Amino acid sequence: MAGEVQHPATGIIVSKTFAAGAVAGLVEVLCLYPTDAVKTRLQLRGSGNDLPGTVRALLRERALYRGLSVPLSCDPPKRALKFASHGVFARAVCPRGAAVEKMAPVRWFLSGGLVGVVETVFEGPFENVKVRLQAGNRHLYGDARECLRAILAEEGAAALYRGFAVHCARNVIWNSCYFGISRTAAGAFPSQPGDSKARVLGGKFLAGLVAGGSGSFLNTPLDVVKSRIQRGTPERPSLYAELGAAQSLRKIYREEGLRALYHGLQVRVFRFSIGGGIMVLVFDTLMVHF
Repeated sequence: MAGEVQHPATGIIVSKTFAAGAVAGLVEVLCLYPTDAVKTRLQLRGSGNDLPGTVRALLRERALYRGLSVPLSCDPPKRALKFASHGVFARAVCPRGAAVEKMAPVRWFLSGGLVGVVETVFEGPFENVKVRLQAGNRHLYGDARECLRAILAEEGAAALYRGFAVHCARNVIWNSCYFGISRTAAGAFPSQPGDSKARVLGGKFLAGLVAGGSGSFLNTPLDVVKSRIQRGTPERPSLYAELGAAQSLRKIYREEGLRALYHGLQVRVFRFSIGGGIMVLVFDTLMVHF
């Protein structure tokens, strides 16, 4: 294909991988963004906030898609970066002379974790803007561009990376599970020559579903802390931003109980299990047909 760039270290056609990852990210966002808005509200409102009540409140405010422009701008290139960088990291951690597809499961988890670090560097500013919009600050920010300008003018560029450490830890856990579990499952249960197309696609979707759901269950406490750290505004600073991740975890557990660290769990697991299945299904399908 004209214009493609072959990465010398991996043998992967980079433009093809980026394109497939971008489309996979776009499809996932368009299908599941409202669940992210619900999840963030549940995490920010604390104890006593129930799922049906949160959905009704967002519907009344017409806010289920508030902030959608942020992931539409962020997620396609982020997913493209995710899949392309994973190809690089997988080759980097693979023993010399060995086939990437045959490497030990622990190396899939390691390469996925490295993807999480890269993803956070790219995603940090977008997440800070998105959380502020989802928190319901309509009197402060009309849209994503206005929110971004206000943060830069009033707080400086460093504020766009508020909560970076806990955000990075969250992404490392999720990507380790996603690539580790989905790729290990694919190796343990390979498709057979006689399998129907529906069976092959169903297997890929199931592997992504289990991988995404597992990562979401494990990293939800960190996601709760991230949301609370990033919600702060100059008008209403976040106490959690001053405490940091470890102390915030202890404070939430001590004052609100273990359950508070899993606010929004059911929505997150639904979103990232289905989303994980969608991404691996769309990505693998496009990589075959591009």
